Amino acid sequence: MSERTAPPLQARAVAAFIDASMALLPSGIVMLLVFGNMLHAGDWVTRFARVAGVGWTALILIGVGQCMLVGFTGQSYGKLAMRLRVVRADGGKASLLAAGFIRTIVCGALWIFMPGFALLDVGVGLIRGDGRCVHDLVAGTKVVAA
Repeated sequence: MSERTAPPLQARAVAAFIDASMALLPSGIVMLLVFGNMLHAGDWVTRFARVAGVGWTALILIGVGQCMLVGFTGQSYGKLAMRLRVVRADGGKASLLAAGFIRTIVCGALWIFMPGFALLDVGVGLIRGDGRCVHDLVAGTKVVAA
């Protein structure tokens, strides 16, 4: 597979699933802790707030980790597992700002808080010949085989 061709859709989908699973892991842990704590007597609002704080902290730490990893290496955990890399649209090394912050943090937040954006983002990637999604277009990046 050359640097000029988009990797198979399946590889990108598996990489995205791995990354999304890592992002959702703190939420799952929080839900287990919250519902487990609600069964106990006491002030459930305080317990919920405490556990939610742990979840948000974990989500932020994972997000920052992903941002730094993508920004410095061009690979998220999922892309690393699937041997994919984020590069500039012209094939050069993507910057921390483009690959890390814009693709990972800004577009990741839109995926979390605006689920419709996720459908638009992936839909654009499916209909474009080069496979670039909205987050790639905004950041000026593309995904290639590592």
